[in-house]
Amino acid sequence: MRLAAGRFAAYSSVLAVALAIALMAGYAPLGKQIDDDAYDWMFRLHRPEPWPTETALLEIDDQSFQRLGGILGLRSMLADALDVLATASPRAVVVDLTLAEEGDPATDRRLEAAMSRIPNLVLATEMLPGGEGWQDPIPRFAKSAAGIGHVHAAQEDGVNRQVPLEKISGRKRRWALALEAFRLSRGVEHVLESPSDLQIGPVTVPARREDARAIYLRRLPGGAEGSTGIPRLSMLKLREDPGAASAFRGKVVFIGVTSQSAARDRLLTPYSSYRPMPGVEIHANAFETLAQGRFVTAAGNLEVVALCVLLAALAGAVFWFLSGWVAYTMAAIIVGG
Repeated sequence: MRLAAGRFAAYSSVLAVALAIALMAGYAPLGKQIDDDAYDWMFRLHRPEPWPTETALLEIDDQSFQRLGGILGLRSMLADALDVLATASPRAVVVDLTLAEEGDPATDRRLEAAMSRIPNLVLATEMLPGGEGWQDPIPRFAKSAAGIGHVHAAQEDGVNRQVPLEKISGRKRRWALALEAFRLSRGVEHVLESPSDLQIGPVTVPARREDARAIYLRRLPGGAEGSTGIPRLSMLKLREDPGAASAFRGKVVFIGVTSQSAARDRLLTPYSSYRPMPGVEIHANAFETLAQGRFVTAAGNLEVVALCVLLAALAGAVFWFLSGWVAYTMAAIIVGG
């Protein structure tokens, strides 16, 4: 009896050490990468069915960028587009361009006037280098904005899986572009928050404060490799046919650069193997995730540890009572299941 008890204690100690090593490895960079790869695989395996979108993209693609003035013509392009959009009655307009510096005075006056005609306008801000403040829109533009949202998308290995709904820099907090647009589209003045979630009107978003309120994106299926099925219109086509703006009626319009030569915020996604997605499209998909309530929540630390302990205990029981190929087969079933 004493021999059996000693053997059991030794066996349990070895099992506990193996569990501790496995848990530490799980929180190491390699374990994090395996975890991310598993999420990517699950997202590709369980793609949602298409749904009617609330968003649309007005994109500055390669042709628009080349033929409408390039970098120096961005504010002029934007002013022209906002003038046309004002007649189409979009639900909200999101400008994914940083307007933190004075430009040509005449162009800035024209852009300021165009912005004043858009009721639910969301402008972009970006963290200053070093995280000591924000590159907010200049005052003449900011005064027309119903919301100012950050443009940052969470990624560690070049793959965008999440968007942090909250960013704090220089003691000032900013919500994400998509969240500001969602709030305005629902007529909500303030976001209510708790440590574990956000409340935007009747919608509860499971987004923990300790994780920067990050949410996994459930991207709209369809479209070409690296893109989604969100409707889009180029700035050039809108210039050539202003009547095409009718497609934006009642939509939340995201305006941004998608040109491969000009967009610096392009990231891979779990669905794209080689063609990165531009930031403006990532923000539109974040809005769609909020609008559809398609939330995927990561398992908490306690849940992960509890599951690991359970699996270790089951595997230990298998090898205690069984042996040979039967034991190895049962253990593989436990781990694989």
